[in-house]
Amino acid sequence: MRDNQGGDTDGTATAAATGDWNYVNLSATAVSDSCVFTNCEFRYGGNNGSAGMLMISAATPRIENSYIYESQTAGIYIIGANPQVVGCRFADNYRALDIRGRATAPGITGNQIEPQDNTPVIIDARCVPDIVSNNTFTARLDGKLNAIQLWETTIGTSMTWPVPPPGFVYLYSTNDGYSNPRPIVIGGTGSPVLTLLPGTIVKLYEEACLQVGNTGAPGGLKANGVIFTSMRDNQGGDTDGTATAAATGDWNYVNLSATAVSDSCVFTNCEFRYGGNNGSAGMLMISAGTPRITACDFASSATAGLRLSGTTTRPILAHCGFSQNPSGLRIVSNARPSIDNCCFSGNSQYGLNADAYSDGQGVLLAQNCWWGSTAGPRTGTTGAGDRVTTNVSYSPWADYQVCETSVSSVGDLPEVVRNFQLAAPYPNPFNPTTTFEFAMPQTERVRLAIYDLSGRLVRVLVDEQRPAGTYDVQWNGMDDRGQRAASGVYLCRMEAGSFVSTKRMTMLK
Repeated sequence: MRDNQGGDTDGTATAAATGDWNYVNLSATAVSDSCVFTNCEFRYGGNNGSAGMLMISAATPRIENSYIYESQTAGIYIIGANPQVVGCRFADNYRALDIRGRATAPGITGNQIEPQDNTPVIIDARCVPDIVSNNTFTARLDGKLNAIQLWETTIGTSMTWPVPPPGFVYLYSTNDGYSNPRPIVIGGTGSPVLTLLPGTIVKLYEEACLQVGNTGAPGGLKANGVIFTSMRDNQGGDTDGTATAAATGDWNYVNLSATAVSDSCVFTNCEFRYGGNNGSAGMLMISAGTPRITACDFASSATAGLRLSGTTTRPILAHCGFSQNPSGLRIVSNARPSIDNCCFSGNSQYGLNADAYSDGQGVLLAQNCWWGSTAGPRTGTTGAGDRVTTNVSYSPWADYQVCETSVSSVGDLPEVVRNFQLAAPYPNPFNPTTTFEFAMPQTERVRLAIYDLSGRLVRVLVDEQRPAGTYDVQWNGMDDRGQRAASGVYLCRMEAGSFVSTKRMTMLK
């Protein structure tokens, strides 16, 4: 009424402002084919708490080539509906779109989403591919609040999230007073997988977490070159719009639950920081299986960088870095990772803290790792680097930061071979075949052999002189007599000159 376009309708000099009126509501009983808006303008509304100037809960109305601006809440609020919103322009609203209860949003396309007063959209996480790929986003010039904000949901079909638009990040924040973890869950029939692409930044806050798998609903998460961090971390922009600095425990965790599918859980060249708001867990929690974590960094957690739990938990860790955490790697309940060429430095309590094992398989192997000192880790009064528990076999250790050697893809050893290395076998556990990758910086006679836990020789895979380079060797589970070895735990031992390294693996029935 106070908008003077069309005349001074209220007879005062009061200027129009956001929230002067409520909304246009297309309710659940609105007839979709009879709800069409073309070349319209919506402005100065949204006086409704949490909805928008245009509320849509009907099936498939159409809004096209319209200008939606100056709403006190959202320009358009969509709940459960599948409208056609095409070729519209959104500017200077609290936010442009609020989408809830939708698994897809193919009809929202070709829109110009200009800077808003808050994050430009808040959407069901399942709608990310449609909204981000099919619309144009313009970042705020002040670098603040440029985020694709997400609602809590369950992702039940496989999808790939595109890299956010330039200057944007993905944001999941649950600063709503809840005390329990509030997850976006990836899991369901068919074991859906969420894939995150290089260059993606995922920011979280308070009880926010990503959970892979749920009761009776397996799932997977593949991330390459992704940063998981706090909403207050200014890398990627001032996402929360405040001067508050990021701190340990700003967000919760990424949880690979007992129903996460091992082959579908792969992290390469990722960063985890400022999380661990969960009492005793870590920024990444793994409760079962053999996910592969390669060339990832874990820093500034309020608890552990990475926490492993359970007798069936056998992740493969290679070239990972752990720093500035209370514990870099925390291991409980007989979890047994394969640890290869990792770095532990500057963790305040432990680099590697493993509870006592009761599985009868002996100590945990963590060899060829950097512990923050050429003198090795601290155990009691010896060593000068990060502390380790006495049930960890850490010798020989590296004398430089081996984790900083680039890894281009899962399973790769460094392109420039600086020392002898034996990578963790993959897959592990396995049936019937697993692969060993090893590297040699010089010509040397090398022997690669399989032993059982009693020390009995099972199979010699390599016993010859080889030039410098990297090599792949497979074991098919057969012994030297051509008979199938029994299921159980085996050791692969590499000997080359004075270099000796051993990796543990489990063959399943």
